[in-house]
Amino acid sequence: MNMETIRELQAYGYIFFTIFLAVILYSYLYHLYKAEKKRYKKL
Repeated sequence: MNMETIRELQAYGYIFFTIFLAVILYSYLYHLYKAEKKRYKKL
């Protein structure tokens, strides 16, 4: 494996990891939003 291949794999891994974290963040925010709406309905 030469350096260029390793750098390319790192780039793809970084992009995939960033997208993965963004999806987790947005799903968590959506969950908080839904929980907050549900709480207001009870009051």
